[in-house]
Amino acid sequence: MTVSRKSRVGRGLVAALFVSASIAAGLSNQAGTAHAQTSSEGEACVFDAPSGLDTTGTGLTRAGHIGWGYKIPGTDQYTFGATEGIKGIDGSKKTWHDHGSRADMFTAFHNGSHYMHPGYYTTAKCGTVTNSSADAANKAVKGVESKNWSLVSSPLTGGNCMDDSYKILTAYGASLPWPLTHWLPNAWFDSINWQKTAV
Repeated sequence: MTVSRKSRVGRGLVAALFVSASIAAGLSNQAGTAHAQTSSEGEACVFDAPSGLDTTGTGLTRAGHIGWGYKIPGTDQYTFGATEGIKGIDGSKKTWHDHGSRADMFTAFHNGSHYMHPGYYTTAKCGTVTNSSADAANKAVKGVESKNWSLVSSPLTGGNCMDDSYKILTAYGASLPWPLTHWLPNAWFDSINWQKTAV
């Protein structure tokens, strides 16, 4: 059976169109995969213990206490922790950090498993961070944990619960109020414009 030249040309065009479509689909899938791999969107959270730091010892003047957490971009894992106060006469800190899922993070703060009692942390605020850097935040965690505790410190260097949280989460990429304009932890927490939820 003889195949006409027109038939052969037609089938060749169909094959060429099929190959072109396959290549285009492959490039599109690769681009989508690359975007997913390089995505830096994350989430930052601030935890509040309203009863923390009783400034007069009367139980009537509680300034509050702060913890922090952030998502590792591209995963469902979080790094979270807090500066819980002074440990020794040398000025060393009670600090901790841990890793786990978002649920693990909320459970850790709810249970008060590090230094503090269950129910100490009561509320959290979490917000999306478009351009996040877990590497920068991890470096900030090491930095604040290596410094001594100080009641009066700087958001740029860290030293207490609020300034340490600010330094870590802004290194991560979060936009947060400047602590020196809301220098009590409860007031600073209230000034953060993120969704509030119970711990």
